[in-house]
Amino acid sequence: MLATRLGLAIIASAMLAAVCWVPAPAAAEAGNGKNKEHKAHGRVVSVTVSADGNGTITIEAHKRVVNGATVVPPEVVTTTFQVGPSTVYEAATAAGMKPVTLAAIHKGEHVVIEATSDTADKVAIVPHKHHKKVVAAVVN
Repeated sequence: MLATRLGLAIIASAMLAAVCWVPAPAAAEAGNGKNKEHKAHGRVVSVTVSADGNGTITIEAHKRVVNGATVVPPEVVTTTFQVGPSTVYEAATAAGMKPVTLAAIHKGEHVVIEATSDTADKVAIVPHKHHKKVVAAVVN
């Protein structure tokens, strides 16, 4: 009788595992990796805008420092993103994130760009670390 219950338990757990198994999304999206969503942090180097609202934003990536050691290579890494009418723009203030336009983004601003491939979906103007009050308000 114990053997029958044990056998049924094994069969039931095997069936449950088969029903619940779902392939990992990373495996389904594998490929060349060019169309994945990502965030880019950096300082704006240039902004170009055409009359129809499309344009580009070029940023210089921040160098990452972990436990005092620089992670990113010392050479400057620049990335250009396409922006358009569907791109959302925000700016960090002491009161939180506030909507802005592309005109608010200019050379020298620190930004975080959420992008799919090289097309920006969202651009957020964020304070640099030396602006402690605004950083604390945005984080909390």
